[in-house]
Amino acid sequence: MPEEALFEGVPEHLLRPLVRWCWENWPTDLLLRVALRLRVSFPAGINPKSPGEPVVLTIWSHFEQKQEVHKLLAVADMLLHEAAGDARDHALWFSAVERLNDTLELAGSAYRVSDEGSGLERRVDETAQDALRRAKELAQSPGASHYLSEAWRAAYGLAPDASKAYSLSIKAVEAAATPIVTPQNPKQTLGSMIKDMEQKPSKWRFSLPGKDRSGDVQPVIRMMATLWDGQTDRHGEPNPQPISTDHAEAAIHLAVTLVQWFSSGTVRARQGAWS
Repeated sequence: MPEEALFEGVPEHLLRPLVRWCWENWPTDLLLRVALRLRVSFPAGINPKSPGEPVVLTIWSHFEQKQEVHKLLAVADMLLHEAAGDARDHALWFSAVERLNDTLELAGSAYRVSDEGSGLERRVDETAQDALRRAKELAQSPGASHYLSEAWRAAYGLAPDASKAYSLSIKAVEAAATPIVTPQNPKQTLGSMIKDMEQKPSKWRFSLPGKDRSGDVQPVIRMMATLWDGQTDRHGEPNPQPISTDHAEAAIHLAVTLVQWFSSGTVRARQGAWS
């Protein structure tokens, strides 16, 4: 039996469960803040002490009149992001996240709640999702884990930003590679790291032994160069080109692999490299 296609936006069968989730889980003042950001106007009589239900129903009506009910996903995304920042009641927040994730999965939505619970992101193959989690767990540098999370959100969030996703992917690799490649100069760019490794590749070892069993690091350098050279919108490029969605997604999956390798010891400095 063929796998059911995922639903974009807010299909009819998801509409009411999503609206109900919004008013059952969040205080009215938070709902009003989100509505304000989305430029939803309210009739007289609704204030921060009103129940959440009329606020959410007004938001729903606003978008329904504009034939933009898909923007209810943006409401949920903003609520998660705002609440994750406050974390005023962790138990209630965690429960709300779980309920929304279950609702989206049962409805066959193309979106899911991010692992951090801070917003919605496009549903991605579980193997790729697991690779991201593993890379973040292994990352010795907090920066590498942070940049990977932000790059993933920029690539797969409700409002994708391909250029940002690509730039953050490079930053994630820089953060993970610095302790291995340039521990004495933490401000090196990925480009300068590549040059250092090309000049003296014998300083590093790759766990895959290669044909000559030497642990040659050249395959890693080529992957790093592929990521670095592929940023076609970098400031100063003679002929800058916009980063496409596919371009950014390829970059972040490449970055996930490199971060995992540098963080796990798959790529490491040989003994005596810095003596």
